[in-house]
Formats: sequence, C-alpha cells, structure tokens
Amino acid sequence: SFGSMKIQGFPVYRSTFMNFGYSGGLAYAASDTAILSQFLSSVKGVSKEKTLGSSSSFSEVMNEVGSGNMRLYADLRNVTQLGRAVIDGIDPELPGVKLEPVLDAITTLGRFAGAWKVTSEGIESTQYLIPEKRGVDKQFAQLITPKTNASLKAASVIPASAIGFTVQQLDVTGWYNWLS
Repeated sequence: SFGSMKIQGFPVYRSTFMNFGYSGGLAYAASDTAILSQFLSSVKGVSKEKTLGSSSSFSEVMNEVGSGNMRLYADLRNVTQLGRAVIDGIDPELPGVKLEPVLDAITTLGRFAGAWKVTSEGIESTQYLIPEKRGVDKQFAQLITPKTNASLKAASVIPASAIGFTVQQLDVTGWYNWLS
C-alpha cells in the first residue's frame, strides 16, 4: 500500500515498510513513524545547516566531501541494534540464516558521506567513509581501513580520451578470507 500524509508539517509518503519525504532540500526516511515524527519536530523551524551542522559526527565526514548538487550522510553505527529489533519482530529464529555477521559488518562501516556534482565535463563524485573503531567485525574493519597513503599516480597513465577512472587499493586475499 502507498499513501501520503503530513507529519510536523512535512510531506511524508508511506509505503508498506517505509516513510519518506523531501522538503526544502531535506530528504528524510524512517521505517518507524514515531521516530520520523520526533526527527521532523527537531528540524521544524530550524535550518538544516544548524541542526545537522552542529553534530560533530555529521561535520567530520561531510566536511571531507565538500559541496555538490546532491550530498548524502549515513550513520550506520547502530544498524545492528535496529536489525536485531526488526528480525526479532519478524521471526527470532530464521532456520539456516545467520544475519549477525552481516549486521556486525554493516555496523563496522561506521559513517559514510558522499557528494555528487554535475559539471560541464560530467559528474564529479567524492565519497568518504569512517569505519567504526568499536565495530565488532575487526577483520572487516582492517579491510576497509587504508594501510598506506601511497599514491598510485593513476592520472599519469590514463589517456586523455578516457571518460573516467577510479583508483583503489584492494586486499584480494583478505577479502576472500573474510567472505569465507
């Protein structure tokens, strides 16, 4: 089912499992109507820059990605608690399915920020991730934490005719061992 309503004066669209909306440059979503109402009441009458910008968790990652036509912030540190509550509400024992390691890995991702900007040359993007130091999945945390600041100098070998490129470091053996 799908419907619309107003919460704290903000337009909210409801699907079967999610409430979401967009108003005044602020996008919001929550599975729980009460939590969304509480969040929107704290935003009402306050500029989003003051509300979110005063949070050190938010500013630490968003300052790294800069400006853009679209910016995204996600704090995944409490996903395990939320996931457990959802799973327990549906079925506390799912036969043959082990979701704890997946939830632990998501929680370990910590905080993510991204910015995308449309320019005359195309789309520029910047993403930034701060893994959760207290995350349960220590092996995963090591895989997503850079081990060196070495520059691969990829731009020097990319031809001028290339449409785009990305530079990444990947521990293939480590990822294989973690997924195993």
